[in-house]
Amino acid sequence: MSEKRFIVFPNNVVWDNQLGEVVCRCILEGIGDAENVCQRLNELYEENQQLKNDCGILVQSNQEYRKENDKLKELIKENVFGMYEEGSLTDLEFKAIAYDDIVKLKISDESEPKVVVICKQGKKENVKSFCQMFIPFGIAYEIVEMIDDE
Repeated sequence: MSEKRFIVFPNNVVWDNQLGEVVCRCILEGIGDAENVCQRLNELYEENQQLKNDCGILVQSNQEYRKENDKLKELIKENVFGMYEEGSLTDLEFKAIAYDDIVKLKISDESEPKVVVICKQGKKENVKSFCQMFIPFGIAYEIVEMIDDE
C-alpha cells in the first residue's frame, strides 16, 4: 500500500506529507484522538482521488463522444447535403425543414421562374429571413401565405 498522505506525529499533531505542513493539533476534547482524525482525513483524501479519477474518465468519454459526433456530422454533410448544389431547390427544401413556418417550396410556372415559398398564414415576416439567408442573390422569390383550403 502506498504511503498515506496524513500521518500522526507525537503530541497529537497531524502532518500532511504532500504539502509538508501541520494540518492540526488535536488538543480539544470531543474532537477525537489524532489517530482517528488522521484516519478520517486519509479516507476522505482517497475518496476525493477516486472522484477525481472518475471525473477524468467522464471528461475523456465526453470528448470522445464529441469527436464521434463531429465525424457523423461531417458524414451527413458530405453524403446528404453534398449531393445537392448550393441554392438548388432540393438544397433549399432541406434548409426549410428547420423553419416551422414554411409549408412548401416550389418553382413558379411563369416565363421568368422564381422560387415560391409557401408559409403558414400570418408568418410571412418570419419567412423573410430564410429567403434572405438561403435563396441565392439574384434569384427572384415570392412569399405566399397558405390559405386554409390548400
